[in-house]
Amino acid sequence: MLRVRYGSVFNGVLRFNEKGFERGTLVLGTQPAKLPQQAILNIEGNTGTLSVSKWLKQLTAKQPKSEHSPFTIHHSPFTIHTDLYFEHLELFGQSFTKVMLQAKYANRQLQAAITSTGIEGQITFKQSKNKPSLDLSFRKLALTVPQTQKRPKKPPVKGKPQPPPDPRNLPQVSFYCGSLQIGGTNLGEVDLHSQPTHDGLKVKLTSYADGLKLRATGQWRYVVQRHQTLLQATINSKNTGLMLQQFGYPNPPIIGRTSQITIKGYWQDAPYNFNLSKPVGTLSLIAMEGRIVAVDPGPIGRLFGLFDVYTLPQRLALDFSDMFDHGFSFNTIAGVFFIKNGIARTDHLILRAPSAQIEISGQTNLVKKNYDQIVTVFPHLSNPLPVASALAGGIGIGVAALIAQQLLQRELENIIKSDYHITGSWEKPKIVRLPMSNEKLN
Repeated sequence: MLRVRYGSVFNGVLRFNEKGFERGTLVLGTQPAKLPQQAILNIEGNTGTLSVSKWLKQLTAKQPKSEHSPFTIHHSPFTIHTDLYFEHLELFGQSFTKVMLQAKYANRQLQAAITSTGIEGQITFKQSKNKPSLDLSFRKLALTVPQTQKRPKKPPVKGKPQPPPDPRNLPQVSFYCGSLQIGGTNLGEVDLHSQPTHDGLKVKLTSYADGLKLRATGQWRYVVQRHQTLLQATINSKNTGLMLQQFGYPNPPIIGRTSQITIKGYWQDAPYNFNLSKPVGTLSLIAMEGRIVAVDPGPIGRLFGLFDVYTLPQRLALDFSDMFDHGFSFNTIAGVFFIKNGIARTDHLILRAPSAQIEISGQTNLVKKNYDQIVTVFPHLSNPLPVASALAGGIGIGVAALIAQQLLQRELENIIKSDYHITGSWEKPKIVRLPMSNEKLN
């Protein structure tokens, strides 16, 4: 029998026989460990703080490189029980407080239950040579988004960087969460499934929250030793303002009724090796019956460039008070963006409103965060000839008058339209009214 102690961090009692380990207990803290009666290893106790990432970094640094899957668990001939409490637990960059962890490993299967202030759920991992599987079921899960900080430059590391894993060797994953929060984003009820294939990994995701319905499919392909990610997602909402609140906008830049955003794209790398300069694809948008309001637009608003349209009256002293008072009310917003090399380009983003129609073309640089767009404003003229008056002279005369009126109105709207060139940074865009063309003057 062997007794071990590492200060006040842990202590243990272990028994060995001629075949090796027989049974034992390891206790975190100062409570004396007791030898169990069965052939098991107990890991129990309470501790203040544990950083799993630091321990894993130390362990992996001392182990030789292996060709095994990163999810390989070497079979243990005895059962392992854990019953632990952490006042503070760090796990893969996430911090949890008041964590209770109970787990059992036996017959190549790990079962665990975890509860804390931000997480409550169960985990099951089944290890097999051909089809490992991971099942995650949570009642609630709140994750943080690590803040990016400028780090001092380090000398380049010799050798090649660690390549992404082969997605064909990853386990089949089933993830369900009744309430998922990631930073300021509330995804509500989330269901995700991944399945290895002959050329990579397929993923399917659904998410339901108040004002939000998200459906996405994706592929992580690994062909000819190259990684490629494909993504297709659709976001639907019957309350645009509430949807944006779920995405972390407490004061949404757009409020309104029905909206839909569709994303299709790919990039030549693993899914998690993503930055704005890599994807190639399209983003389409349609929103109905709403209003653009004068608040911080955030990244979504900057992408579309709609919120510099709102500032046109203030910047150019235009008399559009009926159009922009209390925000810009619209009937429809619709457009398609083509994304490549970090630039989102559109030929026609159209805003239709009772007072005007606004068309936007040009590009937004998502990496450099600047604009190069042309905005055209077509103020709508009110009808000078009421329908009843037009029809008073008879059906034939009334219809002819209405047609003539509509043609005249369209010509006038084209003549009095205004073009603006928006350039510069997202924070301080420059808006310049373009001179009227000779064709319009004639």
